[in-house]
Amino acid sequence: MDDRESFNRDLAAIRELLLREWDPIGVADVPEARSEYDAYAPRVYGLLARGAPAEEVAAYLAALDFGLAPVPSEHLRKVAEALCALRVRR
Repeated sequence: MDDRESFNRDLAAIRELLLREWDPIGVADVPEARSEYDAYAPRVYGLLARGAPAEEVAAYLAALDFGLAPVPSEHLRKVAEALCALRVRR
């Protein structure tokens, strides 16, 4: 698999995890909203590719403001750990 294919695969996995597990605005079950968090996936990829710890990934997600109640820190930690477990190509 070449670098571009690896990048695209990793980015798709991140997008899916953000939608399925993080989903701070509750749109995971809305087909029209599948791309809602795509804009955040490249930054998450960058964090993961440089080996950022789960705490840093969680802090990035926590800093995103959707005008709603903050996502509980325990949930953010679990999402960040799942993202780090993806082991994206560096």
